[in-house]
Amino acid sequence: MKKLALLFFSVTVAVVIVNAKIRRVGFFGSPIAGTDYINFAAANAAAVSGDTILMFPATTIGGTISKKLIIIGPGNWLDPNDSPAKGNANQQAFAGIATIGNITFNPGSDGSVLSGFYGRTVGILDNNITIARNCEILIYITYNSTLVPLLIFRYFKITGFQYNSITTMARVALI
Repeated sequence: MKKLALLFFSVTVAVVIVNAKIRRVGFFGSPIAGTDYINFAAANAAAVSGDTILMFPATTIGGTISKKLIIIGPGNWLDPNDSPAKGNANQQAFAGIATIGNITFNPGSDGSVLSGFYGRTVGILDNNITIARNCEILIYITYNSTLVPLLIFRYFKITGFQYNSITTMARVALI
């Protein structure tokens, strides 16, 4: 009976993992229905918890996130026209940046990741959010949890932190 229960659990977990989808915003190739979206708002509305949204250069994210999402931008410092050249445009990386307007991670977004963007404001209203490889952002933290930290790593020039509630710097890991 234990083996049967373990098999059922394993199949259920596999089905949930397999259903995660990658959605793209600003992709320059032929659009694919259900994969390519005209803007972040449309991709966010279509996404379900566990999905990944890939943002291509010259796109902007903004709004609220209320589900676990992996949001990946093209990164920073990849312009091959810089001196010395950085990146290799249209090979492993595309030249250009994706920007953050104002984005807020609401309750329900626990486990989300924001990586590879430039500039503006990130609001954190849930715990277990990872902010990685971003440049010039202002982070507002407004959660009360003592359980899981906010992880911020490989960043450049975080403009500042503003805290509300009982959040302390001890729960924010700058790695």
